[in-house]
Amino acid sequence: TTGLLTGQTSGPVVTPQRKRALLATIADVEGCELQQTIAVGDGANDIPMLNAAGLGIAFCAKPKVQAVTEFRINQKDLSTVLFLIGVSEHAAERLAADDKGKANA
Repeated sequence: TTGLLTGQTSGPVVTPQRKRALLATIADVEGCELQQTIAVGDGANDIPMLNAAGLGIAFCAKPKVQAVTEFRINQKDLSTVLFLIGVSEHAAERLAADDKGKANA
């Protein structure tokens, strides 16, 4: 490829319904219930997926998405999701430190 943006796409279009179906497929492959999943989205095309997940989170989302989700993150820090699932600040810091150590190895 030339590295230039052409506007052409490849593969199937990921519609709102396909996003929901993909979430269900991932849950099935991982051996968990759909209600045990977390989905994060920002646009109206994410709403079916967010509603299907056990924890649907609007992330810096458009007003329509924020209106239909119980949980919202309006800062550009996805680590906030960790707190929504009960991971303490200390544990999150340990996870980050472990990741840095692995990246430098």
